[in-house]
Amino acid sequence: MRVLIAHVPYEYRGGEDVHVDVLFEVYKKLGYEVDFIPKKRVFHKKKLRESVRSLLALNSFSDFDHILKTNRPDFIHMHNAFPLLGPRFFQWVLEKKIPLLMTIHNHRFYCTNGLALRAGKICKICLNAKTGWRPLLYNCNSDFVKTLYHAMAITEMRALDLYSKSVRKFIATSPYVQNELIRSGIPSKQVVHILNPIQPNITETVIENGFDVFYAGRLSEEKGIIYLLKAAKFLPELSIGIVGDGPLKQLVERSAETLKNIKYMGVVDSKTALKFMSSSRLGVLPSICNEILPTSVMEAFYFGKPCVIARQESTEWLGSPPFNGILVKSGDAEDLAQGIRKGISKQVSKDSINTIREKLSIENFSNELSQVIKNI
Repeated sequence: MRVLIAHVPYEYRGGEDVHVDVLFEVYKKLGYEVDFIPKKRVFHKKKLRESVRSLLALNSFSDFDHILKTNRPDFIHMHNAFPLLGPRFFQWVLEKKIPLLMTIHNHRFYCTNGLALRAGKICKICLNAKTGWRPLLYNCNSDFVKTLYHAMAITEMRALDLYSKSVRKFIATSPYVQNELIRSGIPSKQVVHILNPIQPNITETVIENGFDVFYAGRLSEEKGIIYLLKAAKFLPELSIGIVGDGPLKQLVERSAETLKNIKYMGVVDSKTALKFMSSSRLGVLPSICNEILPTSVMEAFYFGKPCVIARQESTEWLGSPPFNGILVKSGDAEDLAQGIRKGISKQVSKDSINTIREKLSIENFSNELSQVIKNI
C-alpha cells in the first residue's frame, strides 16, 4: 500500500509541520510506502504569484500527472494545500478518482488568513460565504497578492464544491473544528475527530534547570505573545522561557534583554522544545485567536504539566477533565499573570496523566487512523 502525504510547508514551522513529521513515521510503522508532495520540504515564498496564475488554468493537470506515472498512491492524505497545490489539485484528485483524506489544522477552508481573525478580533463572516470579496475589501492577509490568491482559491473551492466532492473523509483535530466544518456545509458523515499524537521519549527529554513557565510557538500577534511579555512584568519571581520564530521575534528579544525573568532560547527543533517543556513547571498559550489544536498545550498535558490557556470557543474543552487547562481571559495580561500563579501551584493527578497519555499515544492514533482509512 502506498500513501502520498500532501503538505505545503509554512514560512514559520509550527504544530502542523511537526504532526506531518510524526505522521510519516506512523504510516511507515503501519506498513505503508510513503511519499510527499511537494517533495521539497521548504517554504516557497516566490511561488505565490505563480500560484495566482495557476488558478486560471482550471483544467490543466499535467504538472500533477507525473504522480501516476511513477507510483500511483492508494490514497492521498492532505494537510496544507495552499498555495502550491491549490484548487486544481482537488480537481485532479476528483478526476483521477484517487481517495483523499484531509486533516484540518486551521480555518483556511473558509478564511483567507486561516486564523478566523481580523484586526485582532475573532471573525467568521466568511464561514458560509460563496465568494471571497470581503477578504479583498479588508485585505485580511495584510498582503494584497496573498489575499487575492486565497480569496480566489476559496471562491473556486466553494463554487465547485470541491471539499465535499473530492475529500472522502475529513479528520478534525478538535471538537471545535469538527463543528466548524459541519457549520460550513460539510456533511457530518464525512467528518471524524482524532487527536494528534505526541511522540516523546520520556527518558531522553528531561533536562536540568527548567523554567517556571514555558512557551513554544509562533512569535506573532495572534498567538498573544505580546500579552505574555506584559504578564511577565507582574511575575518577577518566575522564570519564563520562550522558543519559536515569527514576525515578533525582535520584540521578544528586546523584552528578554530588559526583563530578567524572560529568557528567549531562539528557534529550536521539536525534540529540544520537548526537553524544555518536560522540565518546566507550567505551559502557557495566550492566543487571541481560536486555536485548532495547539501542539505545545498537548505536550504540556502529556508531561503532566498544567497549562494556562486563553479562553476561546475553541479552547473551552481543554479546561475540563482529563485535561489540565487553566482558562483565562484572552487579551488580558493581568488575568494571564493570575492564571500563571494559580497554575504554578496546581497538582495534576497520576490518573489524569495516564488518561491523557493514552489519548495522545501513537498507538491510539494509529488505531483510529486505520479505521478511517478502511472507510475511504
